[in-house]
Amino acid sequence: MHLAIDAVGMKQGGVKTILLDVLREVEACEDIDRATVFTSPGESRSFEFPPSSRIRESPQPRAEKPLFRFWWYERELPKRVREEGADVLLCLHDAGLSPARVPHATFVQRPILYSDEARELVPRAARARMAVIRAAIGRSCRSAGRVFVHTPTERQRISSRFSIPEDRITVTLPPPRPLPDSPAPWPALEPMLGTPADRRVLFVGQLFAHKNLAVAVAAMARVRQRLPDATLFVSGPLDEQPPGSEGVVYLGAVPDMSLLEAYRRATVLVLPSLHETIGLPMLEAMSAGTPVLAADRPYAHDVCGAAAEFFDPLSTDDCAAAILRVLEDADLRKRLVREGYAVTERLQEAHPYRTMLSQTLALAAPV
Repeated sequence: MHLAIDAVGMKQGGVKTILLDVLREVEACEDIDRATVFTSPGESRSFEFPPSSRIRESPQPRAEKPLFRFWWYERELPKRVREEGADVLLCLHDAGLSPARVPHATFVQRPILYSDEARELVPRAARARMAVIRAAIGRSCRSAGRVFVHTPTERQRISSRFSIPEDRITVTLPPPRPLPDSPAPWPALEPMLGTPADRRVLFVGQLFAHKNLAVAVAAMARVRQRLPDATLFVSGPLDEQPPGSEGVVYLGAVPDMSLLEAYRRATVLVLPSLHETIGLPMLEAMSAGTPVLAADRPYAHDVCGAAAEFFDPLSTDDCAAAILRVLEDADLRKRLVREGYAVTERLQEAHPYRTMLSQTLALAAPV
């Protein structure tokens, strides 16, 4: 079977991880003879495709531009799928349509489009673009034979917003990716060793507005009134860093090969995001044996369950109190670690992207 995958825009961060996980499952799937992947150009991505005799890249530089994204979803993608002669299409990045008589499945990965709380933090121009993309996602989901989302909360939201029966929507909560052991310590992580081992708070992620890092930064001022040596270490792009504050150290973007080292050195991971698709750093921290402190929002409850301590992400005081609870209570940290290992082990046994591929291929199976 010939599978087409639309992965335009999946260039870095969590969506990069998802794409590589899906490609590994494609390579292992005996029912796929070949796969054509429509993708962002290699020079704009933070990764290379794995070597494969069955997976072919088809870069689409014009579809990268915001003004052309809707055109790509609605017009050009169906045309390219038809020209490739694909049997089925997997729209892996939120939207897209297939040509007549070619079924498709859609994977919705950007729930920020539906969060009024998070959407208010982005510029007006970006909100207008988000509305256009949201319309494209609706068209794609309504015409899809199968819709994939990451969490039960997103299944309910997509079902309600687009009037799609929940039994057409599959939850695909992924396991944490395996992080490599660094052959040598990363020099930028050295400041962590200058802080006591039970006073290291870590944030990992892009520094977008909805990540809500400012709450954690402000909370550290309150935490340090009681624990003067407690420090927040921030992994994120240097060009996105906000002004510095006492007790906050910006590490730059920790590379994948050193992330495991960062998690293991941390006392706790804090994720104050107002909205996330999954919040992959939470799963990575759990798999590394690091306790998780998460925003009291549906996405975090869906992912963590009992394996996190939660706080109100709009309250500096509540965030500070939660950080202090975890830093000062060794038994609490041990419980969170045990619960975190249980969550990641359960997810690793589920093989969600294998299920995604099998349900997508079934759309093209003869009746």
